[in-house]
Amino acid sequence: MADSTVKIGEVGAEIQKLSTELSAAISKRDEEIKANGKATEETGSKVDTLGERMEQLTVDAKVHIDASDAMKRRLDEMEKKMGRPGMAAFGEMGRVKSAGTQFATSDAYKSMIASGKGNSDSVKVGSFFPTKDDYGVVTLDGDADAAALTIPYRVPEIIIPPQRVFRMRDLMTVAPTSSGVIEYTEEIGFAPLYSEIGVDAVAGQKTLTLESVGGLFAGQTIFVELEEFTILSVDADNEQITLAGAYGLAKDYDKGAEVTSSMFGPTAEARRKPQVNIQYELKTLSTKTIAAWIPVSKQALADAGQLRSMIDNRLLYALGLSEEHQLLYGDGTDQNLQGIMTHPSAQTYAWSEGTVGDTRIDAIRRAFTKARLAEYPIDGIVLHPTDWEFIELAKGTNERYIWVQVTDGGQMRMWKAPVIDTTAIAAGEFLAGAFKLGGTLYDHQQAAVAVAEQHGEFFIRNMVAIRAEERIAPAWFRPEAFVVGSFDSAPA
Repeated sequence: MADSTVKIGEVGAEIQKLSTELSAAISKRDEEIKANGKATEETGSKVDTLGERMEQLTVDAKVHIDASDAMKRRLDEMEKKMGRPGMAAFGEMGRVKSAGTQFATSDAYKSMIASGKGNSDSVKVGSFFPTKDDYGVVTLDGDADAAALTIPYRVPEIIIPPQRVFRMRDLMTVAPTSSGVIEYTEEIGFAPLYSEIGVDAVAGQKTLTLESVGGLFAGQTIFVELEEFTILSVDADNEQITLAGAYGLAKDYDKGAEVTSSMFGPTAEARRKPQVNIQYELKTLSTKTIAAWIPVSKQALADAGQLRSMIDNRLLYALGLSEEHQLLYGDGTDQNLQGIMTHPSAQTYAWSEGTVGDTRIDAIRRAFTKARLAEYPIDGIVLHPTDWEFIELAKGTNERYIWVQVTDGGQMRMWKAPVIDTTAIAAGEFLAGAFKLGGTLYDHQQAAVAVAEQHGEFFIRNMVAIRAEERIAPAWFRPEAFVVGSFDSAPA
């Protein structure tokens, strides 16, 4: 009995020592898996060796267990804590099948052989290494940190940086399309009154013979190509007009040169009626693909329940960032969309063009007028937050805020139009326009997320690619409905 007690004591001491080593090895293995996705061969081998030695010591202790009831209770308790295969029942020390054996005897393998296929369904063979909790910690010696036994609380939320609110789509008309090519007819010229010079005219000439003077009247403003004149008199019998002023034409004009006006007058019976000129051009644009992707390990997706949805949302957010930039600043070359800020036919206005004393508020109102003269009512303004700050903080001579009452704020509107403050537009610039009338954003493929492992060695590395993409095309039907503004400097 004494001999058995001594041997059990020696075995117990060695188990105690081995338990500490095994716990340290398991901790190292878990850290490697967390950092690299797998443990090194050296660490995995050490865990297995220590585990097998622990099992053998348990068997040795069992030989003498009947000699000491106290030792028996201690070992029984240790069995529960350690939980390794073979320790739960000393009389049944069977070994766990290897991964290869489990695969070779699986139904999936047999089915593959029978069907002659080149691949099989996956076979679950269990973990090659036990988890940290499989062993537990038996004791802590000396100054060991008791916090090692504490299970940390995982905050379920994934913390992400602040996201920009996308607003360009809110301003524009958005329409679906099933085609990758958009065709539309654009009116590129309109003259309520149109005629042509009927006989060649020379510089300085004041009397012009036209193809028709129908609709022309004294005092009317006309254009001979780009030159502006006022009509002094009209000779309907000879199809001639006389220009007011002392100088006449500034240059020579051939027969067929255009004569136009923004209005026409009534005509007498049996007289030739005025002609209206409208010019059209067929425009074609193609949808462009905006896409982004990220590689993710299957283990990461499995371990973090929220990770997949967060990746999806962040990828869609990345698309939104690109889309807003393209709608504003895309130059229309290669695979870029045509943005309205860079559109060659959009109107422009600079703060410095105004009257001395004009503020940023005045500059925006004067830009409204340019669009209104083109017969388009403004329905939206895009501003950078710092420029909107200047406007909201503007004070009158009485030191009171012009735009808001500080106690309750104010609506984000200027001159009846809603204001969008966004970092998508550059500081010092603004955009005012008739967004609903001026353009349409076509969605050929709305933003969608797809997952696949058919990329390089992703399949054998347990990786997947998550891709988000959309196909869109903005059609700026009436670019003159937009005014691209600049807060360059106050007028002097």
